[in-house]
Amino acid sequence: MSSSYPPESSPIPSRESAPPPRRRWPIGRWLLTLLVIAAVYVGFTLLNSTSRAQFQWAAALESLDEGNIVEAQKHADQALKLDPEDSDLQLRAAEFFYRIDQPEVASKHLKRALELSGDNPTVLNTASFLFARMGKHDQSLPLSDKLVDLSETKRTIHPHMALNQRAYAIALAAADGQASDEQIQQGLEDINKALEVFVHDDAVIDQRIANYLDTRGYLELYAGSPQRGLKDINKAIAVYELLREEIANEVKDANLDKVPEAAIAFDQELKHVLAVLFAHRAAILEELNEADAADADHIRASEFGLNRKKGIW
Repeated sequence: MSSSYPPESSPIPSRESAPPPRRRWPIGRWLLTLLVIAAVYVGFTLLNSTSRAQFQWAAALESLDEGNIVEAQKHADQALKLDPEDSDLQLRAAEFFYRIDQPEVASKHLKRALELSGDNPTVLNTASFLFARMGKHDQSLPLSDKLVDLSETKRTIHPHMALNQRAYAIALAAADGQASDEQIQQGLEDINKALEVFVHDDAVIDQRIANYLDTRGYLELYAGSPQRGLKDINKAIAVYELLREEIANEVKDANLDKVPEAAIAFDQELKHVLAVLFAHRAAILEELNEADAADADHIRASEFGLNRKKGIW
């Protein structure tokens, strides 16, 4: 009978263990791990509520530009549901609803943005300007007061910037007949203090100084000194017209087949500023009984995009 076991006397061959194979760097495994991490990250980004809210908001603005208000509001509402605690989104929502003629909804979002942002000077200034455009100067002016307070106590905004912003808020209120003589004088004091930081005998009037001169010039109109206001605004307009001329010359000298997108965008930005300056000068010229010159400025302001709803104001 055969047996599966060898006889005791049978020699068992010795087994010498073979050397282990050399380990190779697991590059495949690392690549797979990286791909998994990347996929998780992309998935998280796509599923993140903030990212989805931004996507919906972009769609809302695109629909708004196309004139599809219903679709735009649908996307805006979805964005707000996804990220209701974002102060910046609430601020953009306020702007959005003002533009589609829902001022009360806009006010609600403005107030919510202010609640969420605390004392953020950017939010305060943006909210003040939007309240002013809505004609709610009783809500705009206290926010500009708060900006000045912050510049003095917490230094979260430069004093000259806060003073200019309050002065301009007062000028906008005066234009709507909602500023007292005392407030107008306060605005002039503010803007003169702001200009003292920059204006001296050899000062070059740059864009910032031009903006401050426009604020003062516009206030001078409502303070009963239109001639002085005209002088300030003429200087401001000259700065921006020169900038446009310089851009045009640079493009011409470069002899390009196509004007660069950056140059087009910057020129458009300058035109929007000039639209506001022309409108301010037109108001002064009307006060000075220079009707033809005022009409010409009104036309230029309109051509350059003056629009209270869009904030070119």
